[in-house]
Parts: sequence; structure tokens; C-alpha cells
Amino acid sequence: MFNIEKHSEKSFSFNFSSDMWIVDKAILVCEHYLKKLDIIITFEFKTVLRELLINAVEHGNKNNFERSVTCRIEHVRQRQIKITVEDEGNGFDHRCLDMQLSEDILHNRNRGYAMIKEFTDHLEFNSRGNRITAYIDMDISCDDNK
Repeated sequence: MFNIEKHSEKSFSFNFSSDMWIVDKAILVCEHYLKKLDIIITFEFKTVLRELLINAVEHGNKNNFERSVTCRIEHVRQRQIKITVEDEGNGFDHRCLDMQLSEDILHNRNRGYAMIKEFTDHLEFNSRGNRITAYIDMDISCDDNK
């Protein structure tokens, strides 16, 4: 299952079954919609979105195909994009997250939130811990007043 809903010229959301293969499809959909807003997709944006979606599928919904992930993308002001990802899992205590990147280049697990923090301007979690909102600056290729 993969559904897209356009809310306005600068906002859309999608919802999908917790299946890892759908994550790349979701990123392509985001690229398509953001290009319509003349927003250049950056490596940082793709990394943040991918990590948020993977965490929701794998850790939030425990790869349970019957549970879904919802993501909303909003062009909130000038160069800033707001990404909100919510899963149907039990949530977690985000205050316990280690968001520091390891200096060990061979350490490749548990680095998702460290990369998310590194590439975003601001993060917000709901109290339950099953929804995260990330704000990230993007390159806009033309007039910001679209």
C-alpha cells in the first residue's frame, strides 16, 4: 500500500505499509513533488528522509506490514522543508538517544539519528516517541515566493 495526498501547493503527505522496499519509492515521490516547487534535492535531505523512514519501518513498526508509516513534507518558509514521520509503534524515549557521530569509521550501526541531527536545523519529537519532525534547509533554484 502506498497513498499520496496533496494538501496544498507546498505540502503533501504519503502513507505506506511497513515494507523496506517502499522507502526508495517514497524518496522518489518526494523528489518529484519538490522539483515541482523548484527545490533542489540534496544528499542531506535524502539521507534524513531515508533514515527517518527506515527507523519508522524497522524500529517503530517492527517491519509489520499491517502497520503503516505516514510522512508529510512541507515547504514552510524560504529555504526550509519540514519533514514529519509517524509510525504506529509504541514509541520510545527520545531523550535516551545518542546523537553523536562515532569517530570510528567502521562503526556503521546506530548512527541514523546522529546523521539526522547533523543534517537538520531542528528536531522535534512527540511525547509518545512515535513521531519526529525535522527541519532542513534546502537549495531553491528560483523564486521563493512560489
